[in-house]
Amino acid sequence: MGGTLFLDEIGELNLNLQAKLLRVMQERRVVPVGDAVPRVVDIRVICATHRNLAEMVEAGTFRQDLFFRLQVFTLVLPPLRDRVDDLPQLSEFFLERLGRAGWRYPQAPERRKRRIAPEPQLARQCA
Repeated sequence: MGGTLFLDEIGELNLNLQAKLLRVMQERRVVPVGDAVPRVVDIRVICATHRNLAEMVEAGTFRQDLFFRLQVFTLVLPPLRDRVDDLPQLSEFFLERLGRAGWRYPQAPERRKRRIAPEPQLARQCA
């Protein structure tokens, strides 16, 4: 068995589950529920969190060994409220992708572009 395991909000995982996850990552084996035989797994783990895991390690609420095992590549994305200027490009990207998937736009493309431009009220709300 193999694939990619995405763990959203890894910082919310309690210490017992952190230990189990670390064991699976180290031994590359897992025992499915209702089975007694361990199975070999080849997984890639991707995690996301809004918490500072380094601070959690210092506080003792996140395992240091798991932190170092997960911290191979770190990507920090600032929240959209800090990058309001990106909204038109992001909106256009996702609208185009939805269009390729068969979704229909109710307006003409020119109207869409005007509509997704950031408005001053939105910039104030996001700040």
